[in-house]
Amino acid sequence: MDREGFERAARYWTDRDEAETPDKHMESSELRAAVGRFLADHKVCALATCASGVPRCTPLEYDFHHDALWIFSEGGVKFRGLEPAVGASSAPVSVAVFEPTAKFTQLKSAQVTGRATIVDPSSPEFYQAVAEKGVPTGGTEAFAAKVAKLAKMLHLVKVAPVEVDYLDSSLKKAGYDVRQHLVW
Repeated sequence: MDREGFERAARYWTDRDEAETPDKHMESSELRAAVGRFLADHKVCALATCASGVPRCTPLEYDFHHDALWIFSEGGVKFRGLEPAVGASSAPVSVAVFEPTAKFTQLKSAQVTGRATIVDPSSPEFYQAVAEKGVPTGGTEAFAAKVAKLAKMLHLVKVAPVEVDYLDSSLKKAGYDVRQHLVW
């Protein structure tokens, strides 16, 4: 591939988005609701991080609530790419969620570009994420003991979406382009 061909391939979606008529794009609020439903209806993602030129893409279980993906993890190589997320900062990440089908008429996926933070285990967000995971509370002291035990085994990564590329073959029936771009 020559440089011109490479540039054309790299610009494919941005050029196509700019050339399309506005009526092919969903309203932002409608698109955000569709993406939110899709992310909430699924539970497995591929989280991509990168550190020192070493990329890592890891399949993980997640929950989607409060406009973020919440991922509990024991750690691992993927955390090298999350190092900027230690403390008050965040790390750039990419997350893919998709239907496991290869039929063009049934494609559905969301590619999320976002900012990841590692949630402090003593924070209300950590407690809330544990509760939303379905850990029985059993009273305040029992719940606090469960959270403390989990905090020693697992880390909580919060991914806040910045942009989402949403692909849904069924959108064509409604007159929309099957690929939609959302600035969160």
